[in-house]
Amino acid sequence: MPTAVWRSLPLLGNERLDAQHRFLQGAVQQLAEDVQAKRSAEHLEASLALISQRTVEHFHTEEELLKASGDPDRFLHADLHRELILQVRRIQYATAKGDPLREAVACFLGDWFEEHVQKVDLERGAYLRER
Repeated sequence: MPTAVWRSLPLLGNERLDAQHRFLQGAVQQLAEDVQAKRSAEHLEASLALISQRTVEHFHTEEELLKASGDPDRFLHADLHRELILQVRRIQYATAKGDPLREAVACFLGDWFEEHVQKVDLERGAYLRER
């Protein structure tokens, strides 16, 4: 069982964001398990594409909520989102060119999301609840 996925999932107090976090947690966990089980390249690429799509949607949701709340740090938060999207796009490009999707990718995604949710999102969630 892969270890680098969320070990705990703090709730932000926003049902929509919390549901999106749960979905992404499950999708990253499934990707890690599929990589470990050596599923086909096509299957792994499709799983990564779904994670990418849902991550972009989630980031859009967060950024809209932060904008509506007037959060002054929303631009820095959005920059972190864009950095991850670029990294995921690079991974997708590499896999499309034939590089195998390795367990390290799932671990990276799990670690990134865990760090982001537990630190950055939790802080922004507190800001949203104050408004």
